[in-house]
Amino acid sequence: MKHILCITISLLLTTAVVAQTVNPPRILRSKRTTAAPKIDGILDDNIWIDAPLANNFIEFRPSPGKAETNAKRTEVKILYDNVAIYVFARMYDNPDSVAHEMVTRDQIGNADFIGVIFDTFKDGINGYGFYVTAAG
Repeated sequence: MKHILCITISLLLTTAVVAQTVNPPRILRSKRTTAAPKIDGILDDNIWIDAPLANNFIEFRPSPGKAETNAKRTEVKILYDNVAIYVFARMYDNPDSVAHEMVTRDQIGNADFIGVIFDTFKDGINGYGFYVTAAG
């Protein structure tokens, strides 16, 4: 009986481990630029045309792991030069459903937001994060 219990537990644990899917980390490529884009909120600079596009994101909240839909998709591009890193981000959604609220510094609240985290230590734990909500 003791052996049957051990074998059953081993099989259950093995099945649980195999059932978990491990997604490989996604990499967003950036591109060096020789000219800085115009920072005006209008994303029509030709400088962005050849920058690699990141899309097919997944939700963080309210439904962690849910794939984005075409109507609520996000597009991101990154350029850099010797002075700065430039992030192009366009989020699609029905304007009536975008949650925006002003909150105190370093708070996100219940607002829709986008964030960029730079893992400068390459340890997957420490880094620098920059976030912006629909309210600014």
